Amino acid sequence: MATSYICKTVCNVSDKRGNVTVYKPGQATTKIKYNKMNPIQRAKFEVIVTNGNGSRNPYTRDEITEIVSLYLINDNVRVVRDTFMDLNPNTLHSRDSVNALIGQLRAMDNRYPSDTEWDVKSLVAEVAHEMASERFA
Repeated sequence: MATSYICKTVCNVSDKRGNVTVYKPGQATTKIKYNKMNPIQRAKFEVIVTNGNGSRNPYTRDEITEIVSLYLINDNVRVVRDTFMDLNPNTLHSRDSVNALIGQLRAMDNRYPSDTEWDVKSLVAEVAHEMASERFA
């Protein structure tokens, strides 16, 4: 088993020399850096235990398409997440993971110009743009 440390919200971390690293939601850090953070900073990260090959259960095109479809019907993060989880009770994705994917959609959504904090993965951008290019910049 391997462990990943994924930022859930913007987090500023400074090292002993005063250099500041700004983590965006969805951005990963190493175990060494995570262990050097104080408890308040650590709380802003999700600890994910992955399977033996290091895979974090990446989203398939079909899963992303389903989430984008749900988002286009109702862009409320909680509604989209809960609906996806209800429709896919055996999913390997956590609620936080689904929230992160929805956050990526909001970062691209023309209706939410101030939501730009998320690192948008290429497949998410591709699927969203294919489904609603006028809405997702």
